[in-house]
Amino acid sequence: MSNLRDSIETQIQAALRQVLEQTGWRPRWAAHAVLGAQTPQGGRELLLGGASASLDAHLVRSVEEPDGLVALPVREWARELRQLWAMGAIYLVDGASHIASSVRIKGRRVLISRSRVEEFSIIDGDGVALIDSEVRGHAVLTGPLLLKGTQVDPQAVIGPLVVVEQSYLAPFVKLQRTVRVRASSIGAHTALEGGNHVERYPQSSSQRRGFGVEVERQCWIGQHVSLSGGARLGEGVVVAAHCAVSSDVGEHVIVAGNPARALPVDLHLRELSAEQAREAGHQQGAAATRFPVYGACTSRWDAADAVVLRYPHHGSRRGLAGPTLIDFQQGALEALLAQAFPDNPCQVLPKQGGPEVAFELRLARLLPRYEKPSPALTLSLAGAASDLSPESPLEQDMLEVLAEQSCDMESLFSECMARAFEREEILEWAALEGTLCLLSQRGWVRPPLLPPVIASI
Repeated sequence: MSNLRDSIETQIQAALRQVLEQTGWRPRWAAHAVLGAQTPQGGRELLLGGASASLDAHLVRSVEEPDGLVALPVREWARELRQLWAMGAIYLVDGASHIASSVRIKGRRVLISRSRVEEFSIIDGDGVALIDSEVRGHAVLTGPLLLKGTQVDPQAVIGPLVVVEQSYLAPFVKLQRTVRVRASSIGAHTALEGGNHVERYPQSSSQRRGFGVEVERQCWIGQHVSLSGGARLGEGVVVAAHCAVSSDVGEHVIVAGNPARALPVDLHLRELSAEQAREAGHQQGAAATRFPVYGACTSRWDAADAVVLRYPHHGSRRGLAGPTLIDFQQGALEALLAQAFPDNPCQVLPKQGGPEVAFELRLARLLPRYEKPSPALTLSLAGAASDLSPESPLEQDMLEVLAEQSCDMESLFSECMARAFEREEILEWAALEGTLCLLSQRGWVRPPLLPPVIASI
């Protein structure tokens, strides 16, 4: 897991280096930086831990009246000011962030961008980047640490050597020592501990566990789960409550127990006929098209009016489920397409043969070639903004940003989140994506985007 540790360190350092190229930052005094009385020359004495230094009057004014710094990238600030950031006397925050007065920031190289940090949280360590995130109080954050697009509920302990992106962390979670989490949800009282206790006695190589914990996209981790050094959850894994994981469990499985083991997930379906399973899937609807046991999905246009979905790692091919799971999934897909395209009937036809599970979606009428929403997708306005009538402040923000110039989806969402923050609103990625797809369906935004309910599969 040394590669994981190096990768985490590199990712955090890259996020910090990007700051040097950006504008809009304001320096603020850290919690443990104490300024003494004015010197005869108008400067101040800085007390930081057990050390002291003399600051000239111009440097003090730069921190306390930073308007002249906002238009400059950090790399163009005075060297003494950048040194104060590196030693932890100041931290950097932009105008779109909110930090409660009771928050104690005493770490080195700390930056907070488009984020909210609520009461009685503590930020310590070296190298902490909070970007598009919300920390809901009484949290302890220790660098090196990167939180990006993440919500952290109260009483969390996170860091050092942790990267969390586009995720949700429930109350009382603990992530420490070489942990990376991508686009996943972690339940309350769960611990992800990438390192081990110091060894006080000899161990054989078979007893030594690897270091680091890695959680890939679309994982769901229940309450009171323990992921210890060497654990890796592949994409789409569901971990049951009170489960202990210490190794690689693969992708798109449900695991439970101590030690963790993969579970069969469709015991109730095996008692049903093919038609009954299909009806059960139709009743459960769109949500039943995203079960992890299906595995990752690939899609392609097979003809002008047909799309083929392929599941090379389907649970029915790996012994995790019986053949009725395919009938269940067929019914769920039929319900999903009826919801997404109510005026365009669609047939869902299982394709037989081969080592993978596949479905052909045949449409009654031709559809435009939709694009799947992604952060790098370039967007533009399909008409004049003055001819459009937005129905919400968020729609208004999106149209105004795109009226100025075309941009990628990530830049659009970042600007909309900053504008919403000025209205004291916190927006989630799902709400932004849903609104953008709604504008696309009205024909106001190019290219045409897949409805979220379809893009999710």
